[in-house]
Amino acid sequence: CNLGSSPLVVGYANGAPVSLVYIYKTIIDSEALVVQNSANIKTLADLKGKKIGMPFNTSVHFAALAALKTANLGPGDVQLINMRADQIASAWTRRDIDAAYIWVPVIPTIVADGGTVIFKSGDLMKSGLVMFDGFAVRDDFKKQNPELVLAFLKEYERIATTFKQNPKEVVDTMTKFLGVDEAAVMRSLNTFYPVSAKEQLSARWLGKPGEKDTPVVRTLQVQADFLKETGQITTMPKDLNGLVDKSFVAQMA
Repeated sequence: CNLGSSPLVVGYANGAPVSLVYIYKTIIDSEALVVQNSANIKTLADLKGKKIGMPFNTSVHFAALAALKTANLGPGDVQLINMRADQIASAWTRRDIDAAYIWVPVIPTIVADGGTVIFKSGDLMKSGLVMFDGFAVRDDFKKQNPELVLAFLKEYERIATTFKQNPKEVVDTMTKFLGVDEAAVMRSLNTFYPVSAKEQLSARWLGKPGEKDTPVVRTLQVQADFLKETGQITTMPKDLNGLVDKSFVAQMA
């Protein structure tokens, strides 16, 4: 499956026999903190005491707390409200919340309704955290079908590369498949930043086979600490290096 790093850690901490085998995309501006223009919030520090809506147990929940930490704010300094993504737009319109940390396509909707982006998940790279979605594979499946997993990842990378080189071809295909207009597809794909297998093996991401405590693992560890502190997991997962399987990426680079 394709999932964010927070639910990946939750699953691993609860004994799910899975491995992270590939970085699906890096999260830069597809997840962001949007504030109501009427709330007089110009900086992260101005969020003190404000109501912030977001879906808990997700990458945006983690990113929100990490962002607040850069402004020396903790969960007790703001009012965090657990909301599904489909509830945020309506709460925003009613002005029930002062801000929202959420993803596309909700972001452009609330920005158009009197909102401004003041922080993006990609900004966390400055503090050493890499925000990403990844492909996780069940361990017994990858052992039984390694050639299928490798073929799938190669095909995904081919499509991702095609999009970057010739976006119209991919957009035309997706528009027909999804039954939505081209502008909507393009808005979503404009926030899509794939990471090639070669780049994933660099010191910035997964690192080479055998290397431990790389940026991806360090980010997963910080997320595990966050999940434990907020009560979303009850026990810390074992060595998070064991969650990452670089063997498939190594064959692709």
